[in-house]
Amino acid sequence: MLTLILLGLSAIILAGGLIWTYQLGKTQKQHADNKIPSAISRHTVVLNPIFLALILFGVVVWIMILAADIIK
Repeated sequence: MLTLILLGLSAIILAGGLIWTYQLGKTQKQHADNKIPSAISRHTVVLNPIFLALILFGVVVWIMILAADIIK
């Protein structure tokens, strides 16, 4: 039961972080002073290191929680 609660909390935190980062990126994109490379402008989500870090962190937390439940 505790595992499901922790997995749910980590999913909520991950989703909130991704949404917040996406909205902040759209706001910052409007105020950019310099030219953005075409690869980044085409793939704003894939090439954003914050998105990659949040997703990787979420995967690591889920693995840790599931491993702790299995070991228990």
